Amino acid sequence: MFGDYIFIFVFLLCFALIVRILVLLVKRNHKKVRATLETLIMIIAGYLVVLILISVSSPQRILKLGETLRFDHWGIAVEKVDLFSYSVGNLEQEKKLVLTFRVSNNAKRANQRTRDIEVGVYDADWRRFQMSAPGQKAYVVAHGPQPGFDTELAPETSFLTTRVFSLPTTGQELRITVSHGLWPGRLIIGSEVGLFHKPTYIRLLKP
Repeated sequence: MFGDYIFIFVFLLCFALIVRILVLLVKRNHKKVRATLETLIMIIAGYLVVLILISVSSPQRILKLGETLRFDHWGIAVEKVDLFSYSVGNLEQEKKLVLTFRVSNNAKRANQRTRDIEVGVYDADWRRFQMSAPGQKAYVVAHGPQPGFDTELAPETSFLTTRVFSLPTTGQELRITVSHGLWPGRLIIGSEVGLFHKPTYIRLLKP
């Protein structure tokens, strides 16, 4: 939260300096334009240096099954790991990885919704495995529609939703990442999705 305030302060300060530069350009005061521009560059460079130093020195956070990863009051956890098999025409059954997520809002008064959540599934070597559209469709046919991650949550409520992924074929460890957009999280000091920050992930074992 403190990093949010720093970002807002620096953003507003840079915005004010840019406005000042434009005004000085109109007045053709090139000496002050140059000085203000140098100040702006120093502030941006200093902020980025601090951001990167804190990101690379921060420990990587590893969560377990059932632990919640929060972005402000909006949170997500993996509640269950399972396998799902379905038939594809006359071919053998396809076997897929099924992850059941609990999406929650721990705010006391405000509704919560996020529109840019992306879940990644990796093995221990960080090879990514994509969501299976045919598998998800078959799961919905068998178990009913699944709410989207962007479903609005009332205060202190949660819901379960399931996603189907291709099944990793190597090793037993699964790593689940959750990204929450690029802006402004990548530029916030101390943010778990900050620039060069080691990604927080949920460590699971294959079922």
